[in-house]
Amino acid sequence: MKEDARLILGCRQCKDRYEITGGFIQMPSHIMFLTAYYNQHLDQLFHDDFYCPICENTFFITPMIYDYANTFDDKPYHTEIQEMYIRFVNEKFDVSVRVDKSPKQLEDEVHQKHGHKGGNDTLPTQEDIELMQRYAKDYRRFDWIVRLESSQLDQPMDQLMQHFN
Repeated sequence: MKEDARLILGCRQCKDRYEITGGFIQMPSHIMFLTAYYNQHLDQLFHDDFYCPICENTFFITPMIYDYANTFDDKPYHTEIQEMYIRFVNEKFDVSVRVDKSPKQLEDEVHQKHGHKGGNDTLPTQEDIELMQRYAKDYRRFDWIVRLESSQLDQPMDQLMQHFN
């Protein structure tokens, strides 16, 4: 993983419970729902796995997740694996593609909406979409938030997503 890329992990259930209550649950200020890991922490994370600081559930860092962190760390977009979608975000677009659709069909849809094939090299390719779909199927995505912020972009994903809302 590139030096300034960040693998961000979090427990979806704890974060959702907190958001559903509108933040009225008393939480210690030092507890965060998302935890960022940089390159120097990735090997240790692979051996120790990730534990939610709230409910103590374990997210096992599989070789596929490790590969995800090392493959998408310098793409021209950030990625997030959601329950049913894979999200690609940069300064120019915020694209969500279904986990269960054909990568070729998804690539065509993405390029129709956001630029012509070959004309926009910041869009995910069919190969990128296929890889992301494999990564998404490697863990319980309904339980965990998995996001990778690319080393190529200066702004974090949350900030970039605000431009599109």
